Amino acid sequence: MSPDLNDPSRRRRSPTMDFLWEQLRREAEQALEIEAILAPLFVATILQQRCFEHAVLYRIAARLANETHQAGMLFGVFCSVLDADPTLGEAFRADILAIIERDPACHRVIEPLLYFKGFHAIQSHRIAYWLWNNRRTELALSLQHLSSQIFQTDIRRRASVMAFFSTTRLAQLPALPRWSRA
Repeated sequence: MSPDLNDPSRRRRSPTMDFLWEQLRREAEQALEIEAILAPLFVATILQQRCFEHAVLYRIAARLANETHQAGMLFGVFCSVLDADPTLGEAFRADILAIIERDPACHRVIEPLLYFKGFHAIQSHRIAYWLWNNRRTELALSLQHLSSQIFQTDIRRRASVMAFFSTTRLAQLPALPRWSRA
């Protein structure tokens, strides 16, 4: 039985039909105008990527890269994981939207994607969890170790964050009030 190509979790979005991706690109272009000194960050992470998911994966790979884990290698592995399980992209989107909705200090899509280590840690965990469940344990352990060092977080490697942050579950959660900071 072939997968249902009309299923939104399996469908690749066209950049022209993807409002979150368009918003992120607009914010990157605006940020580039304001802070040209950060051009390499905005261009490589967002403006040169082909979709929202690749921007997330590129940023995480760049943050985790070191002398033994090159960014390009990590990005390639992360893209292969996304290709094998497109629902990860939906989880990235649900998490970004939840942050924007619930964090009073966050006003733009670009902020968590570029700067929030909690967002990066959760997405790294999602990838490591997929690798672990698909018998790529050495890479999963290595990724979990890197993530723990870089992001200063330690998520149990077999803990699933998928169910809580999925778009279906997200729609069922009550809206949290934005607390004003006086």
